Amino acid sequence: LPSGGEVESVLRTLASLYARGADVDWRRFARGRPGRTARIPGYPFERRRHWPERPLEVPASWFPEGVWRPMDPPVGRAESGRWLVAGDGVRFEGAVRIGPGDELPPGDWAGLLHAVALEAPDDLEAICRSALEFVQRAAIRRSTRIWFATRATPAGSALRGFARTVALEHPDLWGGIVEFGPGPEAGEAEALAAFLGGDSGEDQVAFRQGRWSAARLVRREAPRGTCRLDP
Repeated sequence: LPSGGEVESVLRTLASLYARGADVDWRRFARGRPGRTARIPGYPFERRRHWPERPLEVPASWFPEGVWRPMDPPVGRAESGRWLVAGDGVRFEGAVRIGPGDELPPGDWAGLLHAVALEAPDDLEAICRSALEFVQRAAIRRSTRIWFATRATPAGSALRGFARTVALEHPDLWGGIVEFGPGPEAGEAEALAAFLGGDSGEDQVAFRQGRWSAARLVRREAPRGTCRLDP
């Protein structure tokens, strides 16, 4: 060991030996010395700290939440172009249906619509598997933008999460997502066709009882006060 008894030199030497495979009894070494143990990542990392030195008190308003806000009905005409629709949950003029697993036929499509969740709103496996295959085929062919139609069910929530991932990983394919109520309502197909043919500028919308809403991120109003973040 280095002469002089400098603690830092001893620690560096022990650390070097430990890194080379030596069996160092750290508990015995630390016995009687001030300090505390701390967990560190088990992977290589840069010498930059990412942990707060002490608990933080932050305003509750730092944590926004997603809500639905009323929006004006889409302005425009019902989509006159041809739409390639996966699933049998919705029918409108210009829609060409394909079954789950079918190849995407060539053509000048106005858009792609995944609507399996409308016919099987609780079938999580069928919804997610067909959505993944639909996006994979569209990505390979660099097709037009994809829209997802879903319902307000647990399986529909999973599809929303998947759709948002598509928006991040394939922004060139992202069209948007339209959420309907848990069960069928009159006028859904007509409303969907009108929305797809309109120009609302929204990519996350909901249709309930004849009214349209758009997704918004707002400041959280409750609970008031602060939140404690422990390092």
